[in-house]
Amino acid sequence: MTHTLRTTAKRWGIKLCVSAPIPLVFFAVGGAFLYFESNMADGRTWFVVVIIVLYAFELVTGILPLLRNKIVIDDQTISGRINKELFRLRWREVVAVWDSMTQNGPCLNIGAPDRKVTIPLKFFNEKLLHDLISLHVAPEAFGKDAIKRMPGYHVRNAANERIIEQAAGESLRAGGKAFFKVLGWLFALLFLYLAGWFWLNGKGAVSLLFLLLAALQTYFLLATDSIEMNRDYITRITPFSRRRIEWDEVIEIETDWNEGTLVFIGPDKRLKALGPTFWSGKDKERMLRLFSAQIETRGIDVKRRYTVIWRLNKNTKIKSKSQ
Repeated sequence: MTHTLRTTAKRWGIKLCVSAPIPLVFFAVGGAFLYFESNMADGRTWFVVVIIVLYAFELVTGILPLLRNKIVIDDQTISGRINKELFRLRWREVVAVWDSMTQNGPCLNIGAPDRKVTIPLKFFNEKLLHDLISLHVAPEAFGKDAIKRMPGYHVRNAANERIIEQAAGESLRAGGKAFFKVLGWLFALLFLYLAGWFWLNGKGAVSLLFLLLAALQTYFLLATDSIEMNRDYITRITPFSRRRIEWDEVIEIETDWNEGTLVFIGPDKRLKALGPTFWSGKDKERMLRLFSAQIETRGIDVKRRYTVIWRLNKNTKIKSKSQ
């Protein structure tokens, strides 16, 4: 019997909602109000047309890759395409199936002696995929320690330990991407300018709308944090505070639909921080390797939850910057 898995409806819905950056959404809303408040008889529709074209472009480029994603499972093989990668493995070749965390979020890895397939779980029905694969592989190939069956595991484990040890004497740091920060400030200033312009022209309601958009955009920018990691702990840094949790305390990590947020969870502790999707800076690649090494070495569970955005920090604030 053959089963075909494609991008889930939930993932389609999420992608449709978040394909365009938040500033562009705000700009589109503001543009619509600007259009309807202006004199429509003068034919100045270029503003709205530009907004619609930009939004449509972001939407199309964001959702087209989802059409190509599929996994085909039958009694002999698992095959398919994810983004631009084609893959095919025979079940009799599979020696291990295990979960991992990458820059693309939680993934399911299917390993053969000479190769490995990595499937981002965000695209597919995670439970159905696990259930179908478990029907075709040996039970010992699907356990928590299944990765140890892979050739070269001990070499990889030793490499992870080296990566962790190298981070003992320094902290690696990543922040939000500079392009989006600059773009965000430009939109905030534009909203503020439009608020003043409409106020001077006697259109108080529209002025208040743009003032609200400017305030929201400024809040999002100021709330953007940096994240530091080393061998022993993870630190979140914002203009207002510093928060920290030790790796020894982390028992679980939660991430959202876009891997833009991470929540490190420990006993009566919670640290919410910027996710790999938005990391940038000279330490980005090293920090990604350290992040993955810590998860693999410690066996930390990584779960994707759609409520991560509402999670709050808990018992992680540090009093002094010197700590």
